[in-house]
Amino acid sequence: MNETKTNWFITFLAKFSPKEFVALSVSILISIPILIYGFATPTEDDNQRGFTPIAATIPVYDTSGNRVQLFDTSFYISYENNVNDVERALVVEVLNEYLVPYHKLFDRHADYFATPVANPLRPTIEEQANTPRVHNLKMINDHLGEEIEVDYPLYQLIEESVRLSIKSAGYFNPFVGELTDLWTDLLGYEDYPSAYDPLVNVTMRNELERLVSFVPKTPEEIAETITLREDPIHQKYYVTLNPFNGATPGDLSLTLGGIAKGYLTDVMKEVMNQNKLYRGYINGGSSSITTLSDQYFGNPLAVNMASIYRDEDGKRELTPSFSFNRSDTYSMSTSGSYEGKLFVDESTGNQYLRNHILNPFTGYPANHSHQLVSVVSHELSGTELEILSTSLIVMSQAQGVAFIMENYTDIDFNIVYLRHENDGYYLDRNTGFPGENSTYFHLEERYREIFLEIA
Repeated sequence: MNETKTNWFITFLAKFSPKEFVALSVSILISIPILIYGFATPTEDDNQRGFTPIAATIPVYDTSGNRVQLFDTSFYISYENNVNDVERALVVEVLNEYLVPYHKLFDRHADYFATPVANPLRPTIEEQANTPRVHNLKMINDHLGEEIEVDYPLYQLIEESVRLSIKSAGYFNPFVGELTDLWTDLLGYEDYPSAYDPLVNVTMRNELERLVSFVPKTPEEIAETITLREDPIHQKYYVTLNPFNGATPGDLSLTLGGIAKGYLTDVMKEVMNQNKLYRGYINGGSSSITTLSDQYFGNPLAVNMASIYRDEDGKRELTPSFSFNRSDTYSMSTSGSYEGKLFVDESTGNQYLRNHILNPFTGYPANHSHQLVSVVSHELSGTELEILSTSLIVMSQAQGVAFIMENYTDIDFNIVYLRHENDGYYLDRNTGFPGENSTYFHLEERYREIFLEIA
């Protein structure tokens, strides 16, 4: 991270000190990862050479007493097994101090008490009525057109999401919250309900088109849909979600799902470095990774990437598509449509992967031949990499390569695409991937390798 970014985060961290916790224990919940992180050719006992996932130990409950999973995924730090209890406890303390309150701030689905109640599992009617609430993303969305005072991290994250949305030409768009909910409902079924797909269901198509009309798309529209106001003297920050195109509550909402994990990995990296906690790497929901050291146990971290390959029955291959290591500190973000559910339009025979990454211009999920994009950099923040991997899934590959050449030349930026064409599976990467001091790259044999011409 360069000096400007470092100073920015130091200033950022100084403005926020969370104090709203109740101490209890929680077990880590690890989801099926996009990325699988291993360790290269161990020569000692696994208990000495391996990693232990360390998670926050404070449970989170909403104002109704429901237990909430942090960031709706598994966010943890993989730390070397052979550290002492004091160092491990410091890692837990960092997670508790940042992961828990940031989740509450960035959540758009749940309300949280700003001060503790006697029993968070069973808040009383009086507590629910009178206890102050966290001014989080949900509060902003629920008060469309009203100015809401927020803590600095939420203010800063919204500011960054708008800036990067404009930089990405709108392919990353934080205003697709209502569209996200529409597709989340459809994808929540064990078997995809094809009869309700908007391509064939008129009612669903009309609703999708209605919601798309409330999504700002041009840089000017995006900038006008959010008003940010800062009072530096009193260190107060205000956000207004403006009703674009006449939107009313339920028509338009912000979502930070495509940026929050990357943002938090940047914060965690800065805090871990400040506390000299270098002996692990940050796993942000399995789609974001940030290393804290050049090497672990004397070797660079080995990374295995998931495969997009499916057999004749549509079952996904568990063998990694490729593996690499890189001998420096870096951040990496991966986005993919490959885990989506297949929808076949019987009238045309066309197949579509219905997934969680949406095209904000059409309202439909991304459906290109490239089903996975992974970006790696020592210089770019995890926040920006998260935006990039999402945007590049939505863009065509030709658009994505042109966008990279226009915006990310002369820096440490590396990219790989995995795509499926009628004649097979391909891996496309820039000639330098995975980047500086690369010591190892191995491609699974069913993929054909193509080198991208990125100047």
